[in-house]
Amino acid sequence: MTGPKPIPNVEDLNIQMWQNRHLTYQQPMVGMYRVWNQSGNDNLARYRATTQTLQALMEDALAKGVRIRAYGGGWSMSKAPAT
Repeated sequence: MTGPKPIPNVEDLNIQMWQNRHLTYQQPMVGMYRVWNQSGNDNLARYRATTQTLQALMEDALAKGVRIRAYGGGWSMSKAPAT
């Protein structure tokens, strides 16, 4: 499966296998992407731009029939955070 169409402020990390920090499991995935906040001084504009970026990622995933998930530090010892 291919990654998302080019979306501003989204970095494709080219990762298809993720492992939690405790090394208790691995999770295959379609891809992993980092979303960057737009730079600038107008916080409301930055918030709106990031919201649009996340919506574009969700639309792309929906169109491709894949699930997406945000994750934090990866410390869960179980597969609870995995989709």
